[in-house]
Amino acid sequence: MNKKHLTLILALPAMLLLQNCIKEKENVIPEIPKVTEHWGYERPESWGGVSGGCAGIYQSPIDINTAATIKADLPGLKFSYSSFPISIIDNGHTIQVNTNSYSTANTVSYKDKKYQLKQFHFHAMSEHTINGEHAPMEVHLVHAADDGAILVVGLMIKEGTSNGLINKVWNNLPAVKEKEELKNENIDMDEVLPAGRGYYSYTGSLTTPPCAMGLQWMVMREPLYLSSAQISTFRAMYDHNYRPVQPLNRRMVYEKR
Repeated sequence: MNKKHLTLILALPAMLLLQNCIKEKENVIPEIPKVTEHWGYERPESWGGVSGGCAGIYQSPIDINTAATIKADLPGLKFSYSSFPISIIDNGHTIQVNTNSYSTANTVSYKDKKYQLKQFHFHAMSEHTINGEHAPMEVHLVHAADDGAILVVGLMIKEGTSNGLINKVWNNLPAVKEKEELKNENIDMDEVLPAGRGYYSYTGSLTTPPCAMGLQWMVMREPLYLSSAQISTFRAMYDHNYRPVQPLNRRMVYEKR
């Protein structure tokens, strides 16, 4: 074996590690394939041509009809969040904050299974509707377990008092699109959680391509309140980045009060 071949063999593990790190950085949740084909919110009915998953039968978001939910004695959501630095990107579809190496310190447990917070992002108007009505915005807290299972906590955003965490995020918006920026400011997700931990639960999908199905959705019953100015800040950037509600197709929606 010559010296050149030996050097390549020794370098291979580092190259593979670098490739995996890049994949995770781009995708945040590497178990879900990254969609490279262009898509937008102008024609969401065409997403099935971008990813076949978007034509699946169990899609999100949905309308939550509170008169038809199944009231059940479900386990609570056990949040364990801690402070982490803002790492933010305007990805051309929304504003997203990634936890990166701090995901293991920010978790939610449900039915004795732990999910790590990978990222959170925003939609305007809300993607889910409650009894047919949109909220001005919605934020999605995306968590993943070690086995790849995904649990998303959705919070409807309504107008009210200013939120300190959101102020920090808006004050650190990235200067350019599609470039993640690490900021010198920490946030703690406890600041966006409502006092009441009741939720609506159902099985659905990602709300953007590839629309992967099998996700556990938890839409909190109590909203997150932001000031009118905070809502306007986001809607000045993205005012129509929501997928229309999808057919329920006989799925059950459970409610924990």
